[in-house]
Amino acid sequence: MVDFAGGSQRAKRALTALWIAGLAVFIAALLAYALLGSTTRYMADDYWTAHLVRTTPFWELPGYWYTHWSGRYTFFFLVSLAELAGPGVVPVLPGLALLGLTCASALLAVPWLVRLKLPHPLAVAWLLSALFVFTTVHATPNVLQSLYWQTGMLTYFAPILLSVAYLALVERWSAHPLAGWAWAGWLASGLLAFILAGFSETSVAIQVTAFGLALAWVMLLPAGRRWRAWLGLGLVASLIGMAVMIAAPGNLVRLGGNHLHLDAPYVLGTAFKSAWEALVLALRTHLVDAGAALAVPFLAAFMLAPPETAEERRRRLRHIAWALAGAPVAVLVLVAAGNAPAYAVMQSGPPLRSAIIPQAILTAGLMVWGFSAGLAAHTALETTRPQPEFLALTGLAAIVLIGVLALSPGRFLLKAWAQYPVLQSYAAQWDARDRLLWQDARQGQHSVVVQPIGQLDRTLGDLRAEPDFWINQRAAEYYGLNSISAK
Repeated sequence: MVDFAGGSQRAKRALTALWIAGLAVFIAALLAYALLGSTTRYMADDYWTAHLVRTTPFWELPGYWYTHWSGRYTFFFLVSLAELAGPGVVPVLPGLALLGLTCASALLAVPWLVRLKLPHPLAVAWLLSALFVFTTVHATPNVLQSLYWQTGMLTYFAPILLSVAYLALVERWSAHPLAGWAWAGWLASGLLAFILAGFSETSVAIQVTAFGLALAWVMLLPAGRRWRAWLGLGLVASLIGMAVMIAAPGNLVRLGGNHLHLDAPYVLGTAFKSAWEALVLALRTHLVDAGAALAVPFLAAFMLAPPETAEERRRRLRHIAWALAGAPVAVLVLVAAGNAPAYAVMQSGPPLRSAIIPQAILTAGLMVWGFSAGLAAHTALETTRPQPEFLALTGLAAIVLIGVLALSPGRFLLKAWAQYPVLQSYAAQWDARDRLLWQDARQGQHSVVVQPIGQLDRTLGDLRAEPDFWINQRAAEYYGLNSISAK
C-alpha cells in the first residue's frame, strides 16, 4: 500500500487503488507494444547483416563494417550477435527492449526516491518507469523504425536502454563501492561508457554533451563531489569512443561523397533551431502524453514527500531551483547536440527513426521538472499547514487528472486491438514467403518471382517488382538467389 500523506483513510485507499490502476494501464500498454512487435520480421538492412553473418567468420565482421560501411562498432557487434540467433529473435527483441528499459528505469529511480525519503519507493519507481517508457515510445514519430525494425531498434533504442542501465549501475557503484574493489567499478564504468559511444553519431554526440553538462553541474554542487571522478572518466571514455567512430574508413563509403560542413555557426545555429522546433512540435502533437509526464511525477512528489525540518527545506529548495531551471536548458542542448552531426555531414536533419532518442530526453526532462515542481509545492504548502479537507480535495483532483491522462494508454490499447490482426496477417504472409524462397533456393532456382505482401513503412518498403531495387538485391543475397521480384 502506498501511504499518501494527509486526508482520510478512505481517500488514502482510493489514491492507492488509483496508483495501482495507473501502473496496470501503463504496463498493459507496454505489453500491447510488445505484442505488436512480435509480428515484425526482417526488413531492409536486416537481410544484409544476416547475409554477412552467414557468409563471414564472426571475428572478421567488426573489421569489415569498420572499413566498409561505418564506425558504429557497438551497433554492428550487437546486430551481428542478433543475426547469429537467426530471424526467430526478431519478434522477441521489441518486447525484451521494453522490459529492459522499464527495469533499468526503475532501478535508477529507486535510490533517488529512497534518498528523498518517499514511502514505498519501489512502487513509485515502477509507475514512473512505466510512464517514462510508454510516453517515450508512444510519442516517437516512427515506432516501426525506432522499435520494431531490428536495425533501427539496435541503433537508436538500445543506447537509451543501456544509458539508463549505465546510470543505475554507476549510481550504486559510487554510493556503495566494494572494499578493495573500487578499481573494478572504475574500469567497468569506463568500459561501459566506451561501449555506449559506439551506437550512432546521434547518440555519441548526446552522450559526450551529457557528460560535459553533468560534470559542469556537479562542480557547482558540494553534494556532487562523489560524482565528479565518475563523470570525468565517462567523458574521457566517450570522447575516445567518438574518435574511434569518426576515424572509421567505412564512413567515407557510407557518406557517398558527402563531406563535413565545418561552418560552426551554421551547424550549431541550425541544430538549436531544429531542436527547438522539434520539441515544440512534440509537445503540441502529444499534449496528453506531455501532460502525463509532468502531472504524474508532480502528484507523486506532492502527495508522498515526507515532513521536513527547516534546514532540510532550505537545502531541498536549492536543489529544486537547480532542477527547475536546468532541466529545460539541458533538454534543448542535448537534443541540439544530437542534431548537429547530421547537419555537419548531410546539411539536413537526422533520420526520423532517431527521434526516439530526443523524445526520451524530452520525456525525462518533463518528468524531472514535474517531480521537482511537486516537491516545491509540497515544501511551500507544508509551512502553511493545510487542513485535511484541503488535502482530500487535492486527492480528488489527482484522481480526476490521472483518469484523464490515462486516456492516452487507453486509446492506444484500443488502437492496438485493431492493428494486431492486420500485422499478424502480414507476419503470416512473410513467413509463408520466407519458406517458399528457401525452398526455391534449395531446388537450385536462380530468379524467383513472389507475390507482394504490402509494406508497413514507405521509407523502408518491401520487395518490389524491380529485381535491382536495393532491398530485392539484399534479400536475394540472403536467400542465395540471383534475383527476386515481387509481382
